[in-house]
Amino acid sequence: AIAVDECISKKYITHKYPEPLSSPLYVYNGEDQPEFVDSQGVQKLCDFTIPLPHIPGAAPGTPVIFTLRLYFGRTELKAEAEFQSGEVISTLCHF
Repeated sequence: AIAVDECISKKYITHKYPEPLSSPLYVYNGEDQPEFVDSQGVQKLCDFTIPLPHIPGAAPGTPVIFTLRLYFGRTELKAEAEFQSGEVISTLCHF
């Protein structure tokens, strides 16, 4: 369970530069914890799409390391990606 106003944070790497990040959010309504996103009772709630920042001299496929934060319990579901440069790009859940 996730508490109201809780932020979930995890570090990732993408090799799809310069394509935007796409992070789906799944929900589950049941007693036992599901194993997979295609488990019974799991539904896709929305997608978070975050554009990657311009990286001077970067070629397509350049690895980009970022920390993804998801914020819950607010009026809207929010995601933000913080890149190694310190730049932070935010987006809201697209239902």
